[in-house]
Amino acid sequence: MTNPPSDEESDKQKQQDVLNTLNEAKNLGSRLSGKGRELVAAGQNVADWAEITKEAISLIDTQQGLVTINNSWKNTNIQMDLALNHLDQIDISVVSSTSTGSAITSLLTVPIIIGSEPGASGENFSDSPLAEHIAEQTRKAQDKEVVAELMIGLKLDSTRIGKRTPLEQLETAYKAFEITVDDSVPAVTSLIPLRECILQTIDILLKKRKHQEKASNSVDKVTSILRQLKRDSIPEQLMEELALQCKEILDRSLSPAKEAKIPRSQWRHYLVVSVLWLKGFLLAIDPMKMV
Repeated sequence: MTNPPSDEESDKQKQQDVLNTLNEAKNLGSRLSGKGRELVAAGQNVADWAEITKEAISLIDTQQGLVTINNSWKNTNIQMDLALNHLDQIDISVVSSTSTGSAITSLLTVPIIIGSEPGASGENFSDSPLAEHIAEQTRKAQDKEVVAELMIGLKLDSTRIGKRTPLEQLETAYKAFEITVDDSVPAVTSLIPLRECILQTIDILLKKRKHQEKASNSVDKVTSILRQLKRDSIPEQLMEELALQCKEILDRSLSPAKEAKIPRSQWRHYLVVSVLWLKGFLLAIDPMKMV
């Protein structure tokens, strides 16, 4: 007679079930992205959140929690599978962008918010480590919008060095990431514009200093900008940290990435870290001190 699985074995099996479901979600999301038009971003969004959820599976500490997450993502997979079966029967290239494509997009539900309402089991995930992880990833995704607003406030959406403004470079970096369907689109299509965004932002703000002191490298440039343009409430220590972080991002993240083929998770990490730095740097600038 076969012994029933231990609690540990049962937990591992349920974790594997969730991983299998999430892998299927990534695959279906990528296939949906391949259908083009507004489905590109929708499908890629599902694939990305499936990967983010995979990274946090170990944070789910109950079997019922694993079952709930698994069932939620299975429902999403069913939606995508139905959508793909429907799209395989029509030529979406001749369908109005406001009809089939947008209708399917509006129906896709990504179960990334482990809601404040308890599930059927009575289990509430709103205060769980997984919910905290998902909320943190969501906040990071929103940092790009904050940076865009800061750039507009500092006129970085209209001042050009070369053909594009820093804001246009930022938008290009994110657009390349959001519409990527497979490995045929390399990360450099996003990370080079992101690097240019940072460099151009620094060069423009250098010209906004009252005293044009010499600054030859990224640390000296950021330090000089903040020394003259920072808000009075910004401490010297933060100024030094921002300068060193800038060098780290430019030299160890964005520059090497130009030559290397990197996985999408690392690509996302470079985007998040770079935009988070831009957010801190631009928040430290006092527009009233710019000339």
